[in-house]
Amino acid sequence: MQEEKTLAETKFGKIDKKKLLAISLVILLVIGAGLFQFVAGKVRQAAEQNLLAMANEKINGKVVVESIDLSMLGAVVANKVQAFDKSGQEVAAFDRIKISYNWSDLFKGQLGLQLVTGITIEKPEVWLVYRDGKFNVDDLLKTKKDEKANFFGLVKVQNGTINFELSPFKNKMEEVNGTIDFSQENSCKTAISGKVEESSINIDGQWGSGGSSAVSLIVKGVDLAKLGLTTANDPIQVTAGILDELTVKAGEGANGSIALQSVDGRFSGLHTVGALEVTQAGGSFTKQDNSIGFTDVSALYKGQSITGTGRVISNADGNQTLDFAVKMPSASPAAIMPNLKASGNLAANAAITGPVLSPVVAGSFTLDSLEFGDMVVSGISGSFNYVNKVMELLTSAGTTNGGSVSANGVIYPDSEKYNLSISGSGLQSSQMTTKDVSGPLSFVGRTVGDSGSALTQGSFSINNGKAYGLSFQTLTGSFLKHGSAETEISNLAIKTALGTFYPEQLNQDIMNGLNKSIAERNIPTSIDAVKKAGTEKLIQQIFR
Repeated sequence: MQEEKTLAETKFGKIDKKKLLAISLVILLVIGAGLFQFVAGKVRQAAEQNLLAMANEKINGKVVVESIDLSMLGAVVANKVQAFDKSGQEVAAFDRIKISYNWSDLFKGQLGLQLVTGITIEKPEVWLVYRDGKFNVDDLLKTKKDEKANFFGLVKVQNGTINFELSPFKNKMEEVNGTIDFSQENSCKTAISGKVEESSINIDGQWGSGGSSAVSLIVKGVDLAKLGLTTANDPIQVTAGILDELTVKAGEGANGSIALQSVDGRFSGLHTVGALEVTQAGGSFTKQDNSIGFTDVSALYKGQSITGTGRVISNADGNQTLDFAVKMPSASPAAIMPNLKASGNLAANAAITGPVLSPVVAGSFTLDSLEFGDMVVSGISGSFNYVNKVMELLTSAGTTNGGSVSANGVIYPDSEKYNLSISGSGLQSSQMTTKDVSGPLSFVGRTVGDSGSALTQGSFSINNGKAYGLSFQTLTGSFLKHGSAETEISNLAIKTALGTFYPEQLNQDIMNGLNKSIAERNIPTSIDAVKKAGTEKLIQQIFR
């Protein structure tokens, strides 16, 4: 009986202890919750009165907070925070900012920056614009020369977004994560990473007083077609390409502002369509004051290799112009204009200037050989302008049939049509016609169309020549040639010692008739004959 009583007391004692423990925990939770609510209310009031006011005092603008709470982990939590510059433009927004303190300081309602142990920023979004030599946030923070830093903690950034506009680039950096370390007095270290499309971005550096500030932004693998460099309505459009690497370095400028120091990078696989079509373009670039200089540029134009150097110049309005020198050292003319009956090597040097989206290409060229109708012109050289898919042939000259020929006018490379003024001099007429004609030939005319069906017409003259055995002083006429058809000759005029004749055509019968009339009248028809006749006449006068 005594044992049963002792056992019952033991069980009852155990039950009482469990209940007592549970009741104690409940009491502690109630007291803790009450205390937390008391502290939370006190902290919320202090945060609204102190932290928010302090933030607004630090910027040239305004900070707006939707609500402020206290977490169980001892952090003041600011929800839905926005920062505006002095013009009212939003420059930053934060989903949530956690500011950690020691509980002892929270109980006292002390929330000074010097008491903060760490800050976590969740889902921040920042807008950075570089224009007219400065960033839009340069004068956002108020600074005092003698003001000392009073925060020495670590700032963590989680899943943020940075919208940036750095001419000519405009995009946004997502999945931003990293830290900003303020543990050193008057200095902070930054290590942030993120992504733009499929590319990676890293921001590393240190910012502090005494000229020791240096921050670098490194971007790798950016798809140029997605950067928005051109639109569908632009005369030149970027359709592909990779920004292999972009390095932007900044330092401290006047009055503690951010000063852009350098922009360097390289790109590859650039393709463009429109007024200027190139493929596989690549090279390196460096920002130089108000321009970006390009070196080691190479590309393919209609499959032919070109190289160049130059720069893109930006003015105060943000408009860009080109200033490039390019070379095509050795190209196949058949690749540039497939229907052109050319052979050998085509080489060109050119300057590309003017607006980025409608440039002017001006330069010179050489071409080994060109078949033009019945003529094969060799050693061709000339100069040209190329604007909006239209080439203006300023000058061109070559040699053929013992003389020289030249042309100028307009060429449409895409359709391979042309409208050219042509001329020639010193040509051997015997090599240019099936007629029995010899003597140096000159001509002027125009050719319109393409190499397969061009209409070529003009006038010609042959001096001191011979036609079917008849010597003449000049032979002039008009010519007309359509495509590959035989050349038509008209408006003939033959000036001889006997006079000027206007035969309808040059043929053996007509010339035989002229020869017979001249022979019957004993009229000299050549220079030698004229000299001989003159000498004989003079001798007769002396000895008569």
